[in-house]
Amino acid sequence: MTARLLFAILGIITVAMFTTAWYMYVPIDTPQTHKPAVVLTSQTVVVAKLVPVNPGEYWLSLKVTVPDGYRIYSIYQEAGAPPASTIDLDPNDAAAVQSDWVETPNPTVRHSDVWPGIKMLQLEGVVDWTVTIRAFNPEAKPVISGTIKVYPCSDTGCLMPQKIRFTTN
Repeated sequence: MTARLLFAILGIITVAMFTTAWYMYVPIDTPQTHKPAVVLTSQTVVVAKLVPVNPGEYWLSLKVTVPDGYRIYSIYQEAGAPPASTIDLDPNDAAAVQSDWVETPNPTVRHSDVWPGIKMLQLEGVVDWTVTIRAFNPEAKPVISGTIKVYPCSDTGCLMPQKIRFTTN
């Protein structure tokens, strides 16, 4: 009976921890009377489109709008600092990636106070990631889909990672 009671209490504590803290991060030194800077309605918006360049060749453009007051991190973020944004394309039988991703505008470089010697590559406002795509059939426009994962942060805390699905039309 004592073991059951102990496991029940541990289960309740575990559920309480995950249901109250899974959606946001607030730094440890934030006073308890301070309202969390995280607004749960703050969502990053992604628009994906294919722009024709040559017959059978396209630019896949992912236009990402970051909520006001937040920033995300470059896909080329150094290891050991805030997590880099990631872009994953679904396997595709109609097209193949032909280049590296280009990030516009160039990220703001800021040296971290928390991680000495680490540069943070931050992006705010509207960010456009572009890659060249080659269609296997030059007469058919491929449909490209995938996910982008970003970590929006403000000066007082970060939202949980947002994994956003996109598809070109």
